[in-house]
Amino acid sequence: MAAINLLPKKFQSKDSLLRASRGLKTLNMVGTIVFFAGVLVVVGLIVVNQTQIKSLEKKNEVLAASIKKMNQVESQYILLKQRAEAFNNIIESQLTKVSFDNFEKIFIDQGTLFFEQADISKTKSEVVLRVADSVQLTSLLDKIVAQNLYKKVVISGFNYAPGTGYSVSLELN
Repeated sequence: MAAINLLPKKFQSKDSLLRASRGLKTLNMVGTIVFFAGVLVVVGLIVVNQTQIKSLEKKNEVLAASIKKMNQVESQYILLKQRAEAFNNIIESQLTKVSFDNFEKIFIDQGTLFFEQADISKTKSEVVLRVADSVQLTSLLDKIVAQNLYKKVVISGFNYAPGTGYSVSLELN
């Protein structure tokens, strides 16, 4: 069947305009489809990101609880460490007191005996003494050996000065 067009020629659309109109309609459809596809992709990304954010928040809560638990454990550890240090200080002070008691047993009633220096530790004591004459020095050394308080007695230094007497350095182990 033939197409009958009753419109005058001046009102008829030109072929180029019809082709452009069809092209614009196609372009409009493609653009609309691309727009909706883009919107779907963005919505999908938002949903995925929200899921990841919720997952990370849960992990954060778990880690925060773990840190709080670790803080308590660390506080207990520090408290135990401080108590152990205090206990060691008490033990060391008692050991040092025993060493002073040993000195008191040995050096009391020794006449003109002067301490120039004393370094006392748990394992070894170093003492620098000054005595007036050789009789007092002999008496002192005899008393140290007789008390039998030290395993080893070493004379690490020995000097004589006419004005002051003998200066003796002893290592007592």
